[in-house]
Amino acid sequence: MFIHRVNQQGFSLLELLVALTLGSAIIGSLSRLFVQLERSVQQQQQAQQLHQQTAAIVESIALELRRAGYHRHQGLIATFAGETLSVVTSQHGSALGIIYQLPPSQDTAEYLHMVYRYQASEQQLLLCESLSISPATMAKVMRSTRSEPCYQVVDPLQYRVTAWFADNTTFVLESGALVQEVSVSVTLQSQMSDIPTDTQQITRMVLNGGYLR
Repeated sequence: MFIHRVNQQGFSLLELLVALTLGSAIIGSLSRLFVQLERSVQQQQQAQQLHQQTAAIVESIALELRRAGYHRHQGLIATFAGETLSVVTSQHGSALGIIYQLPPSQDTAEYLHMVYRYQASEQQLLLCESLSISPATMAKVMRSTRSEPCYQVVDPLQYRVTAWFADNTTFVLESGALVQEVSVSVTLQSQMSDIPTDTQQITRMVLNGGYLR
């Protein structure tokens, strides 16, 4: 009876240690790659949300500029008390005021006043709204009251407004019509990440309470 010995050759301790080290390094590299990819996706999503938020602000202002100066009686334009224009900006561009009369479908002939007011120290943009039977002054609308409080346009826990500017240029057409060129620029930054800021700007023409382009 013959007994055959079969030589069994396994991994040495050194080879096992090398394999474990290489495996750990590969797993670590893959883990870091996945973390970087996830972070990149999150930053892209946050940047997109930031862009959408900024765009929503300027689109809302553009919509209100379409209504600026509207008056129920043809040939008249709605203006702030003491002003001759339906769109008013402050001297340093920190405030933008828009006024128009509500359409005939409304029960009362009230005037809607809107004032965007930038607070540079707090990096926030406030919107003050007021309804009244007769036009009010822009200064009065800007004062926040219990019945008509000013509110923040964006959530201060999520965004800060790092820059804001509103400009208003007035000129006269050959027809004699008074035209306002209104430009607004706003810059937002997320409070929760270090993603770059997003800036949006618009320029609109307002003619006798009517939107030109």
